Formats: sequence, C-alpha cells, structure tokens
Amino acid sequence: MLNTLQGYFVHWNAERLNISIDESLSRFEKSLQSVDGHDSRTFKSFSLGAYELYLPFHYDDENSVFESYQYHSNMHFLRQLAWPINTIEDNDLIFTQLSSNEQINMFDFGCGLSQLCLGYALKFKELGKKVTISLIDIPTLMFDFLKYVCHNLEIKTDFYEVPNNGEYFFPTIDKCQLGIVTEVFEHLYNPREYFKKINSSMDFDGFMITNIHDHEEGYMHVTPNLSELRKSFSDYGYKIIVDNKGQQVFRKAYE
Repeated sequence: MLNTLQGYFVHWNAERLNISIDESLSRFEKSLQSVDGHDSRTFKSFSLGAYELYLPFHYDDENSVFESYQYHSNMHFLRQLAWPINTIEDNDLIFTQLSSNEQINMFDFGCGLSQLCLGYALKFKELGKKVTISLIDIPTLMFDFLKYVCHNLEIKTDFYEVPNNGEYFFPTIDKCQLGIVTEVFEHLYNPREYFKKINSSMDFDGFMITNIHDHEEGYMHVTPNLSELRKSFSDYGYKIIVDNKGQQVFRKAYE
C-alpha cells in the first residue's frame, strides 16, 4: 500500500516520463524491492556507500557541498517518499494554540517533502482557515515534485530556491506563526547566520519546530556541535516548550 506522497509520485513520474501509470508503478515497486523498502537498513547502507563512492567528485566541504546535495538528491528523494504526510491530532499543542487565527503563515526551510508543514496546512484548512506556506530548498527534482503535490492538495504555496552563491539565503516573506527547520542546522556552515535571517520572519509568540541538540558527526553533518546556535535561540527570545530527542518546539517569547 502506497502512502499519499508515493501515490502522487507514481502519477507525476508517469507524466514526467510520458509512460503509463502501470509502468510508473512497476518501476517504483522494483526500486522498493531492490533495497527492501526506501526506509530500510539496506537502503541506508546503500546511501552511506554512495556517499563514499563519489567522494572523488564532490565532498561536504563548503566549496562542493551544494553539488553533493544535488548529485545525491534522487537518492534522498526516494528516502523522503517513505515518510507519509504527518497526521496532526486535534489536541496538538501548536494546532490548538493557532486555531483561533483566521490567517496562518508557515515556512519550512530545507523542506525536503515538507511532510510536517503539509500536515499542519491540511489540518488548518479542514478548520476553514486561510493558510499560506513558504517552502525553501535547493533546486532538485524533489522540489519540482513538491510543487505538483501542493497544487493537487490545493495549498497556497510560495516556493523559493536556495541559490548556490555562498550567501546566507532566506527569502523575504510575511511574518509566520509557525516555522519548521528540521534536520537542517547541523547541515549548514555557520547556522547562526541563517538563524538570524530566519528569525526576522518569525511572528512574536510564534512557534518553531526544529532540533538544535548536538548531532553525530558524519558526512554532511558539517556543524554537529550546535552549542553556539542554542545560545542564539536564547538571546533572540525563544523559549523551549517541548524537548524530545528528535524534535524540539520553541516559542518566540519576546523581541
């Protein structure tokens, strides 16, 4: 049984390659079977091996990490497809706190397939709220697919491609009540500079979902020690309200 994103992928890829839905599904199923599923240990082992295999061409250093992400993006794409759009419960903390707003703006920086942001957007739409999301990532085939998904889900979305020019990029957008920056900061050189720009788009009393615990060292974890970033969160007035190993929720308590 395919999840919603995988189902969309089969149809999108059929259109992209000008093949039948059946052929597209068959190709996807063969891909799944080749590694025991795209969320399996087999696929993870394959991915780690691929990083090492192509080290002669690009690495995670500041000069070539952008190229590395683009080269490995289809592998990351398949991995992302294994994770369904999040289901947001009625008693979810952020949902209950923001559900009185008529307009809700959200962003997802380094969004991947933005499963969490899409989950909140759909939940607020069910409530009859006006929702606008801003999705920010490097230009890849996965980002093109995400445009297809948002169009079909009828979510008002602005897309921003991160340029490969060495600047600390974050778009100028309306103030947001919810910001999502998950599995991102440890992948950035000087994440505090990105955070300064991200903070400027956060509304007072808004929520940010992220993870600024230290991470294991490894390929593409270019800043595993996030102690300086944690200090910046405190300096900029963010108070932690949920602190799990994999995910943290902060609230912007003051300007």
